[in-house]
Amino acid sequence: MDTEADRRAMLQALGGKLYPTAVGPLLAIFDNDFLESTGTETRMPVLTCTTEDAGQVTADRKGTPITINGKTYRIRRHEPDGTGMSRIPLEG
Repeated sequence: MDTEADRRAMLQALGGKLYPTAVGPLLAIFDNDFLESTGTETRMPVLTCTTEDAGQVTADRKGTPITINGKTYRIRRHEPDGTGMSRIPLEG
């Protein structure tokens, strides 16, 4: 079974960075994937981090700003995957 430290080490090994948030730095991987659906093209910015860290950053903070690579996004929600990892979709 993976520990929280194991999950954080994995994030670092995969290129995770520390991003500033209102409650402190968040170790996460940022993706801004291109999506196309029913003729609409868009990007979907999302952070992948540990569920423990996501819970601290997103608890009662929907809409909280987070700056990534000089651009400000807002937290949309917390999506835990059941393995100790989570996605945080962003809007911006």
